Amino acid sequence: MLRYIRAVMAVVLAGSMSACLDLDVTNENLPDRRRALSNADDVESILGLSTWRRWYQPMHSLANIANPFPLIAGEAGTTATVMSVHWAQDPPIPYRNDELASQVWMPRHGYDQWSQCVSNANDAIAQINEGMRIMTTDGEGTTIADNTDRAWSWGKLWQGVCIGYLANFLDRFPIATEETELPLRWEDLAEWERSQMLERNASQHLPLAIEAIEDAIQRMETGDQWQLPPTWVPGQTYNNQDIIELAHTMIARILIYHARTPAERAAVDWDKVLYHTERGLTYDWGPVLQDGVITDPSYLARLNNTGSGSFRISYYTIGPADQSGGYQNWLTTEPREDADRFLIETPDRRITGDTPTSNGAYLRYVTATGGYNTQMGLQYRSWYGWWRRLNYQGANHLAGHFALATADENRLYRAEAMLRKGMLQEAADLINVTRTRGHSVGTTVWATNLPPVTPDGVPEVDGQCVPRRANGECGDIWDALMYERDIELMGIEPTRAWMDRRGFGQLRDGVWVELPIPARYLSSLGVPTYTFGGVGGDGAAVCTAPLTCLP
Repeated sequence: MLRYIRAVMAVVLAGSMSACLDLDVTNENLPDRRRALSNADDVESILGLSTWRRWYQPMHSLANIANPFPLIAGEAGTTATVMSVHWAQDPPIPYRNDELASQVWMPRHGYDQWSQCVSNANDAIAQINEGMRIMTTDGEGTTIADNTDRAWSWGKLWQGVCIGYLANFLDRFPIATEETELPLRWEDLAEWERSQMLERNASQHLPLAIEAIEDAIQRMETGDQWQLPPTWVPGQTYNNQDIIELAHTMIARILIYHARTPAERAAVDWDKVLYHTERGLTYDWGPVLQDGVITDPSYLARLNNTGSGSFRISYYTIGPADQSGGYQNWLTTEPREDADRFLIETPDRRITGDTPTSNGAYLRYVTATGGYNTQMGLQYRSWYGWWRRLNYQGANHLAGHFALATADENRLYRAEAMLRKGMLQEAADLINVTRTRGHSVGTTVWATNLPPVTPDGVPEVDGQCVPRRANGECGDIWDALMYERDIELMGIEPTRAWMDRRGFGQLRDGVWVELPIPARYLSSLGVPTYTFGGVGGDGAAVCTAPLTCLP
């Protein structure tokens, strides 16, 4: 049923409760919301903890999103299955939108959790809009302060982000905000939800997401100065100026990643992206992971691991760094199941050290087979695994600062906006910040990395250039941008490569570029089921980027 019912708040506050709702009874949402959230401490707790954590959870705590997306995007490879599906398989198959299939949980977890994020924000923000003041203490302090601006701004930010992720994830969905007048009877509420699904698509909801985040920015700029309690984003005490930067970058992320195709990406409001990235992140935002408080047992655990079920970084991602011709051979090997792993020869010290079998700053050479089933094909394995956090922090999925949005990310978004506006040299300057930056592994230090890209493209030095296209030619400035995004932003979240690559035309033919409403919800509302993906199917990618696509 509807994911936006306010009565859920009573469940959250009670800790645990279940009930079977009769569709013939009156919807008691508004009285329930006012009673359940009559205490300012509860309202602040909902906004502080049950908004952004609901955004975080499906991507970083549940295998049903953490596993499929890096694989379907070609960011990583494995022969392990989740929900009885081998998500990396060639050729990609349609998403099976069957209410009895276990894979229904893949879109359902994002749909449920991000919808709940919005619902929680709606209820708590509505209380403040009706006059509640958040007079609370922070931590162990005894001084009561007016934290209304902080609570409202934080909740409004994550309301917008979660709407944005629903819009970037699904083709359509019902949505309500704190201002939506929902029907009082359950049968009318179901009909409202059905009409939302049938009459509106995700793109029509995108402005609502951006508006919510912009409202949060305005209040953070004009309201009281504040600092987040360390329990909200564990290990951090960000102030409102810090969160203003985060909000600007999240707007840019949502706008750019919403595009399903290169044509849609070209049509993004790039002036708006320039505006927000100019004001975006100058630091890396995210919690400090701590076992028992907040961890990432799914995405980071698979990305960092070397054992069974772990990811190896796909040659679709790191192949363009290769100078040996191995990438081109790998792409053209037929049948695909014979395309075995190869050693990369590259001057990019993020990928390898001075030799193909030595560790780079971001990737390490891995000889363990990790439970790979070679009977399923050789193209899913590589010699390289991700270890950037381990190299630079000595951290795994249970510890260390986890950057969920970064200054590099903001800079590379801005670089794309500049390219779209014809500002080639300015874009090259931004790309070169990460491209030329020095790196280290242990006591080995490389003061600089790759030579700078220019508006004319990637320079060839001593017969080497990074990245190389699928046909072996040196890449242009667009290829350099795509490559930087893939290498530098790996590890932020599992959906990133899929969302970014669909707009660049990098996804393999047949990969779905959006997901349908889960069949279980469609069936409950009497809406016919549908799906996307499969070579030549509806909502399926067609690979056009010369960096990863054969001519």
